[in-house]
Amino acid sequence: MIDYPWDKKQNELNIHLNGKVLLEMNPEKQILIYNSILNSTQSIVYLYNFLKSEIQFLNCGVYDQLGYSQYEMDTIHLDIFLEKIHPDDQSRYKSHIDAIIAGREKKFTSIEYRLMKKNGEWKWYSDTIFNLKTGDTENRELIGYATDINNIRKKEEKYQREEIRLKAILENTREYYFFLDIDFKIQSLNKNAKDFLNERYDRNIFEGYSILEFLPLEDTVVFTEKFNYALIGVPIQYESQFVDSSGEISWYQFSYIPIRDKKERITSVCFLFMDMTEIRRINKSLVDLNKSLEDKVNERTKELKEEILQRKNTEDKLRIALEKEKELNELKSKFITLVSHEFKTPMTTISMSTQMLEEYGDNYGKLERNKHYNRIKDATESLNNLMEGVLSIGLSQSSNVAFQPSLTNVKDFLEKLISNFESTYPDNKFELIFPKNEKKLFNLDVNLLNHILENLLSNAVKYSVNKDTITIEVIWLDDLIEFIVKDKGLGIPQEDQSHIFETFFRGKNVGNISGTGLGLNIVKNFVELHKGTVRFKSSPEQGTQFHIKIPST
Repeated sequence: MIDYPWDKKQNELNIHLNGKVLLEMNPEKQILIYNSILNSTQSIVYLYNFLKSEIQFLNCGVYDQLGYSQYEMDTIHLDIFLEKIHPDDQSRYKSHIDAIIAGREKKFTSIEYRLMKKNGEWKWYSDTIFNLKTGDTENRELIGYATDINNIRKKEEKYQREEIRLKAILENTREYYFFLDIDFKIQSLNKNAKDFLNERYDRNIFEGYSILEFLPLEDTVVFTEKFNYALIGVPIQYESQFVDSSGEISWYQFSYIPIRDKKERITSVCFLFMDMTEIRRINKSLVDLNKSLEDKVNERTKELKEEILQRKNTEDKLRIALEKEKELNELKSKFITLVSHEFKTPMTTISMSTQMLEEYGDNYGKLERNKHYNRIKDATESLNNLMEGVLSIGLSQSSNVAFQPSLTNVKDFLEKLISNFESTYPDNKFELIFPKNEKKLFNLDVNLLNHILENLLSNAVKYSVNKDTITIEVIWLDDLIEFIVKDKGLGIPQEDQSHIFETFFRGKNVGNISGTGLGLNIVKNFVELHKGTVRFKSSPEQGTQFHIKIPST
C-alpha cells in the first residue's frame, strides 16, 4: 500500500489517503475526488468495454491533448478510435488489447502508438492498459492511461538519426574504431576494425572481450598506459612505425579519446588507429614536388631577374644615348647661336676695316691705317680665342685627353701667369697671395692648370667692370693644394648658379659682354681630371670666389 502525505511538516495533521479511507467516505465525496484527479491530469484516461467494443469514458485530457470536443469523443466504438490511431500502429494496438483480455500481458504493461489530433497532426503516446476488476466476468472493462511522449519520441528519433548517420560514417571511414569500457572490454567496433581482427583471429564476435586479448604481449604495457591517460581525461595521439619481416616500414596513427556521459563522467574510451603509410608517401611526394616547383620557380625567378637586369641595362644605355643625343642637339643649337653671334661681330669688323683700307687706304694717314689694322688684329685674336675655347671644350670632354702631371714650381708658374695677364690687361690689377716658407713644388699637369686659371682670370677681368683688384690665393692643406680666385665684379645671380658649369651657359646679367659660355665647363672637366673639386660662392654686385682643390697625385 502506498502512502501519500499531504504535509509532512505538520505531524499533527499527518493525514494518509489510501483505498480504505476512500471506501469509508460517502459515495458523493468519492466521486468528487475521482473526478478531480481525472480532470486535473494532463494524460488521457479512458474506459474500454470489451463486450461492446466501445470506449465509454474519456477524461478532459483528450480534449486538451487532441483538440476534439466532448460531443465528438463522448462514447465511440473501437473501430472509430482505431481510425484515429496511425495505420502502422493499429494492429499492434488491437493485438495488445487482446493479449490483456487473454491474460498474456503482465499487469501495467504499456504500448506506444500515434494518435491523430483534430488538425491532422500525429502525436505519440505511451498507453498503460490494465483490467478493471469489477467482479463482472461477462462485462469486462479496461482502463487506459495514455501519456504524451511526443517530445521524447522526437528526441529519440533525432538521436536515432544521428546514431544512424554516425554509424554510417564510422562504417565507411578509413579508421579502425574500438569503443571500450573502463575495463578494456570492447563495447562496439566498426566494420574496418572487425575485418582487421577477423583476418588475424578465427572468430566473428569480439564485443564483450577485452581488447588486451588481441594485442601482442609487448604492446599491452604501452596500450594500458595510454588508455589510463584517457581515463583521467587526457586525449592521446601519436604515430609509430612498424617493420614487417620483409623489412617494409608501415606507419600508424593511434588515438585514445575519453567519452563522457551527461554528468561529464568518463564512462568509456574510443580507441582508433589508421594506416598512415600511404598518406606519408603522398605527403613526401608532395614535399618533393613542392621543392621541385620551388627550385623551378627560383630558377625562373633568377632568369627573370637577369632578363630584367639586362633590359634595365639596355634601357639605361638607351636613356644615356638619348640624353647624350639630346645634349648634343642642345650643344649644336647653342653652338649655332654662338657662331651667329660671337663669330659675326669679329668677322664684320674684319670685313669693314679691310674694305675701308682697300677703298680709302691711300688717303689715310699712318694713324688712321693703324687704327684699322688694330681692329683687324683684335677681331682675329677674338676669333682665335673663340676657336681655342671650342677646341678646349672638345678636349676636356674627350676620354682621350692626356693627363701628364709633373712636379711644378707653383709660385713661379703663378707669377708668370699673372705677368702675362698684367701685360694683356694693363688697366686691371692682379695680386698673388702665396704662403711664406712653404714648399714650392706640387704634382700638377701644367697645361691643364693653365687652362683652369686662365679661364677663371679671364672671367674675372671680363666681369670686373670697375677694374677692382683680382686676387689669386694659394693654400697648402696636407696633401692638397687650394687655389682661390677672387674678384669684385658683377657676381652670379642666384637662379643661374646651378647652371654655370653647363656648356654654352651664360648668366642673365652679362648684358653685351662677349663670351662663349665654355670657360667654366672647361674648368670643371680639367679639375676633375686632377681628381679635384671646384666650388664657388657669389653674390650679385659683390663679386665671386672660385675654390679649386687638387690632391697630390
